[in-house]
Amino acid sequence: RRRTLQSKRSSPGPNGSRFEHWGALAADAAALRAGAELVVDFLWGGCPPEALEANLGGRLMALQKPGGGIRPLACGSVVRRLAARAACAVLKPRVAGAVGPHQYGVGRPAGCELVHKSVTALVDDDRSRVVIAFDAVNAFGSLPRGRVWAGVTSRMPELASTARAWLGRTTSHVSWDEGGAAHPVKATAGVDQGCPLSP
Repeated sequence: RRRTLQSKRSSPGPNGSRFEHWGALAADAAALRAGAELVVDFLWGGCPPEALEANLGGRLMALQKPGGGIRPLACGSVVRRLAARAACAVLKPRVAGAVGPHQYGVGRPAGCELVHKSVTALVDDDRSRVVIAFDAVNAFGSLPRGRVWAGVTSRMPELASTARAWLGRTTSHVSWDEGGAAHPVKATAGVDQGCPLSP
């Protein structure tokens, strides 16, 4: 039984490629093998530097947050999303041990909400407790990339090549204005929201 790569109508990356385009590879064994090799090369940073740079960038979109403000989302290339999803599927059993028991932003469904509800319950249980601040704003997007690299190298060394290739350079994203003009946006810190491997 074959599974689809991704739901239809998912947003394209900066080059316009969609999962449906890549789905055609399943009709030919040699093409499917070549596509898989490309995805693995991209994951490890083994493809040409120009291809790596072009596919690391994303198409920037601004999503309105329910409580106000904007959440930037970088819709990456299909190659990047396939590589990231493959790594996540293979490494999922190791993530919880790598991040440790006090990490609620990775490997825990609704982890931030769990912390918020736990803090609320502790305060409700004892009215003498006071919470001065609860900050869960964009931690992954603002981490210095050197810290990400150090953490990955020490806790999940199997992803060291990927972290070096994907985060060891400035990432160039593109946003389009209402007139259709493209504007480059450089990212030098953090991981990209929207990439399955970022957390």
